[in-house]
Amino acid sequence: MQPERSPVDVHEPIRQALALVDHELKKASVQLVETFDVTLPQINANRVEIGQVILNLVINATHAMAENGGKLTIKTYKDQGAVCISVSDTGTGIPAENISKIFEPLFTTKGDKGTGIGLSVSKKIVTNHNGHLRVESIVGKGSTFTVILPA
Repeated sequence: MQPERSPVDVHEPIRQALALVDHELKKASVQLVETFDVTLPQINANRVEIGQVILNLVINATHAMAENGGKLTIKTYKDQGAVCISVSDTGTGIPAENISKIFEPLFTTKGDKGTGIGLSVSKKIVTNHNGHLRVESIVGKGSTFTVILPA
């Protein structure tokens, strides 16, 4: 059974997710940069599920910067008729050999600090919303995860 969907301003679940992790971001010395396109159309989505995706991506980004802090950038924009949410960090990056595995259930590089469920659940949620979850990463520079959802 599909969770209930309704018109959603993507900025609402983003702000809710950020409010949940605000203390963790400060504790980890993570600088938050928000670049929101306030002209975005609403999407037909489950607000809670979209919030869960953002929360998972922000938590992963924070963990990737745990050693020295860094910068977390959340950007919303429209691209080719889709609503996009990118979550970028200045963390450790993901080695090329792991990129193809990161969305597999239970795959983790965090040892006992991670379950390996967050990204697989996020990908499933985005796919169920007829969207895509894209990743770009450079080891030592950071990663960007982009949620692409139909407008």
